[in-house]
Amino acid sequence: MKIPKICTDYIRAYIPRSDIYAGPNSETFTTGVLYENWVPNDHIIVKGNDNCWHAYGITHPSTINMKHIHEAEWQSFHASTKEGNFRDFFKEDSFEDKPKILYPQDRPNEDKNQHSPAIVKKDGLYYMFYGPKTMRYAISKDMYNWQPKGAVFEDVGSSRDPHIFYEDRVYYMTYCVDDYIVTRTSKDLINWSDRTVIFRMRRSGSAESPVLLKYEDLYYLIWCLWDENEEDPDPYDPRSYVYASKNIMDFNEAELVAQLYAHCPEILIDEFGNYYISSAHKPYRGINIAKLEWVEK
Repeated sequence: MKIPKICTDYIRAYIPRSDIYAGPNSETFTTGVLYENWVPNDHIIVKGNDNCWHAYGITHPSTINMKHIHEAEWQSFHASTKEGNFRDFFKEDSFEDKPKILYPQDRPNEDKNQHSPAIVKKDGLYYMFYGPKTMRYAISKDMYNWQPKGAVFEDVGSSRDPHIFYEDRVYYMTYCVDDYIVTRTSKDLINWSDRTVIFRMRRSGSAESPVLLKYEDLYYLIWCLWDENEEDPDPYDPRSYVYASKNIMDFNEAELVAQLYAHCPEILIDEFGNYYISSAHKPYRGINIAKLEWVEK
């Protein structure tokens, strides 16, 4: 069996710049005010038709008050590289800030929260799915202009952090609900099956930010931990766990095969088949990327 292993130090590929908060007002943040520090969180990195790599994800102005640690996570950051291959951008500050997208005023009939985007390309369009609770989507032709299209399904209030995996003409949307992880399937990205519980937590806390992928003949489920029961819980906990299974729809008895240092990880594959892992806020504020290799367990 092969398992993923981080084989380089992290580099901070995306460093958020100061920006004017576009609103609406929250308890802490005021529309029209320039905030120096912004905090990205759950994110996605994909290559666009423009031959640039694009990153999107949760963001909001920074606050030192833990009570407001996730306040005003109502929009997504957008950052992109110049044109080229991903390996050329494995360096500090290679993703440049672009205008933020999908503020609440851009989505007038939706809940203000806009969390954890997952993006997949189909028939020339990019589909962005996001939660929480009501799984909604937006479409774009160019990755800059996004048009909200409404909901595809609704789940319980703790439903969050979608991830899309595609195999054999089937899309698998995996996301978290309380202390378990579920998957739905679709062939058109609009009509989704009922959910199947593919993993239940075996310790205290909740799973966050699941990633589902295949390497050789095994499927791998990766998720990071949030455990509010710990004495000093870290809202950007970098403990990510890796499970392996032969069945894409069942990790309930799967073996824990590795632990990775990453908060809300994403796995990237470049144009030459090289693997990378991304991590938000750990070890540095921003989006950090390290190289990943597959080694014998």
